Amino acid sequence: MKKIMFLLFVSIFSVVCANEMENELKEFGDSENSNNTAKNTNKVIDFKEKNGVFIGISAGYTFNKITASTNITINNQTLTAAGNKKINVFIGGVLVGYKAFYNEHFGFRVYFNLDYSKPNFKDLAGYNKAFILNYVGSLDFLFNFYNKENINLGVFAGVNMEGNSILNLNKSLSGKKKNTDFGAGINLGLRSTLAQNHGLEIALKIPFYKHDMLQNTQFSGTSTSLYFKQNLNLKLHYIYTF
Repeated sequence: MKKIMFLLFVSIFSVVCANEMENELKEFGDSENSNNTAKNTNKVIDFKEKNGVFIGISAGYTFNKITASTNITINNQTLTAAGNKKINVFIGGVLVGYKAFYNEHFGFRVYFNLDYSKPNFKDLAGYNKAFILNYVGSLDFLFNFYNKENINLGVFAGVNMEGNSILNLNKSLSGKKKNTDFGAGINLGLRSTLAQNHGLEIALKIPFYKHDMLQNTQFSGTSTSLYFKQNLNLKLHYIYTF
């Protein structure tokens, strides 16, 4: 009888100890999971922006100036009279290119964009129906200063080479016409990327050249010239990366 009581006591004691050990292990596991969850919650997730081909559309405003200059030569002395007119109009276009990032912060892109605008040349005979095409090749350096999952913010700066064509001129327009001119400029702006594929940008392009539109000798000793200059383009870009 004593042996039976002893074995029963040992059995009960073993069960109690086993239950206590199981509870201790469970509490320890829950504590570890809580710590890991807290660490994961506090962890900042950076991501490298997606590399690839992109296309986009743009719309904005172009700030232009046209200058008319008349030179009159009398007795080997030249007198010059010049006047300026500001022509600020809507500009829109498309762009296509490729971008690549070395890490979460630094990258570059190369791209081509084609823009259309129609300045008001109504006061210039022969130019009242003219419009302008800009075709621009650019190289930009990219810097992302804010990187989180599915969103980033950054800036860009770069250089460009561009052509500027004034088309649909009156064929009867006299003088030496120059429909197309070329030059260089710089690009500056703010950019963002959402969900890796969608981008929004505020872009500023500053050309460094003027377009010699027309040189016209009216009579002996007198010449008139027209110059067109885009002072800057301010545009909003939407970009999709494949």
